[in-house]
Amino acid sequence: MIELEQARHRLEELGMEQAARSLDAVLESASRSQSTYLSFLNELLEV
Repeated sequence: MIELEQARHRLEELGMEQAARSLDAVLESASRSQSTYLSFLNELLEV
């Protein structure tokens, strides 16, 4: 859980508040669809 919190905090530091708020949902979606890391990152950046 600490890694998730750190990632969320880093997104917020970068001014990516929407991505930080959407992180849980995007991770869940990537896990269900067995996305690649690059696909996950692209989905997160589209938020």
